[in-house]
Amino acid sequence: MSVTGYGKIERDEVSVNQDRLEEIAKVFGINAIEILAEEKNIQGFNITQNNTNGTGNHSGVFYISEKEKELFEKLLVEKDKRIEGLERENDLLREMLKGK
Repeated sequence: MSVTGYGKIERDEVSVNQDRLEEIAKVFGINAIEILAEEKNIQGFNITQNNTNGTGNHSGVFYISEKEKELFEKLLVEKDKRIEGLERENDLLREMLKGK
């Protein structure tokens, strides 16, 4: 791809097909979906799972929107609050058991 051709893409003078998008991604050393994710403000996460049976690692990338990210963050806050409540309850129960 020429500098002039890339400039036309940057200035929205030409549209980009899938082949061109993959070519651009290759130049930047990224996956074409990462370019699309950036354009749509989508968050990407790389998940790696190590197998305990020694068969190797599995990994993958998934993408979520900003709205989904906010929902996940709220859920994590609620989870942390629930854990804190359960820890307090456990502490109280331990104290009650010590008294018997």
